[in-house]
Amino acid sequence: VEYSNEITMAAIDIVMVRALMRNAGAKVLAINYVTALFALAITTTQLAVYNCAEDGEHLAHYFEFCFEMLSGLISFSFCINGSLGCAKLLQQRLDAMQCCEEPEELIHGGSDPV
Repeated sequence: VEYSNEITMAAIDIVMVRALMRNAGAKVLAINYVTALFALAITTTQLAVYNCAEDGEHLAHYFEFCFEMLSGLISFSFCINGSLGCAKLLQQRLDAMQCCEEPEELIHGGSDPV
């Protein structure tokens, strides 16, 4: 059951990579997509090794660790992309407000204190 769950995790990784593809260039897109497909291949191989090999459980752990590293890389990329997107959107909103040039204008509302 544990290794079958990793196939589901690999499918979710592919969904996250597709979300990343909307904002990435072609080179980054290709690297992330290949990484996600490679992670899916590792999980299916892991499941086959676990069920078919003589010492399958021990060998499958090596595949599990490789998959977890790739899955972590994809999740990290997804989180960083979201963080950078939020920072960019926040900066655009602040620039659109154009209410203050100096910190004092924030405090005094742009008028001279009397």
